[in-house]
Amino acid sequence: MEIRCPNCDTRFRVVADQLNADGTRVRCSVCSYRFLAFPDGTVRSPEPEEAGTAGEGAEPAAPPPEAPGDGEREEPAEPDPAPAPDGGADRPATGRPAASGRGSSLLLKLLVVFLMLGLVAELGYAFRSYWLAWPWARSAARSALELTGMEMELPVALRHYRAEAINARLAPLRSGRNVTLVQGVLINDASFAQRPPKLEVRALGAEGAVRYRRVKLPGKRLDLDQPLDLESLRTKWGRARAEFPEILRPGQEVPFVVVLEDVPPGIRRFRVELVP
Repeated sequence: MEIRCPNCDTRFRVVADQLNADGTRVRCSVCSYRFLAFPDGTVRSPEPEEAGTAGEGAEPAAPPPEAPGDGEREEPAEPDPAPAPDGGADRPATGRPAASGRGSSLLLKLLVVFLMLGLVAELGYAFRSYWLAWPWARSAARSALELTGMEMELPVALRHYRAEAINARLAPLRSGRNVTLVQGVLINDASFAQRPPKLEVRALGAEGAVRYRRVKLPGKRLDLDQPLDLESLRTKWGRARAEFPEILRPGQEVPFVVVLEDVPPGIRRFRVELVP
């Protein structure tokens, strides 16, 4: 059953069995107005002396003990969240104004938007190497960095790089030891210039286990006309890495070499993979 507060016209739902035929004193949980409610759904404002029996802000009075026939008691009525058909105010169940609910809803929507933006940014950063392989995305990212004045190196678009003509050979040293030279050609198939990737060189054993693994930067091809000592080779290898192009132009092909030390005996086959 529904009743309405005579003071603020807020609608409430109550159980008719809880109301006495002589009227039950209830208090509006929105405006705190006290009135009488009857089982047939009618309400009536109390007489002035009845309205003044309870103090302002007092809790609902319990029925007095051993008082048959005097069944009046005050019970707070909860507002009905559904709007009234005659245009009555739509109030939340807590009795707060509807504007407070709208403000909470707006705050929740803003929080969801911020969380979605954070998720998109996180996914964009995690897959930056993939989407920055597109020329338009790379150009937009570079323009944004220049506009903001940030100094950040864009990741290598590995899918536009190829390593071909891979071969390995031994280079003897004066000490009698050997080092392994892995050579090939690095090709940038992208429509934009980018820095060269690193090279991960692997050697697998008979059972498929990795016996040797190194990640190296490519270097310029070495001309080893005669055996060198290890220190001279390391110096020459450092110079070869420094002379390798820092940026490869679109479609550029550059011969490279990687010097490997301490390769297990008997290994002659290597697998070269490109890594950022």
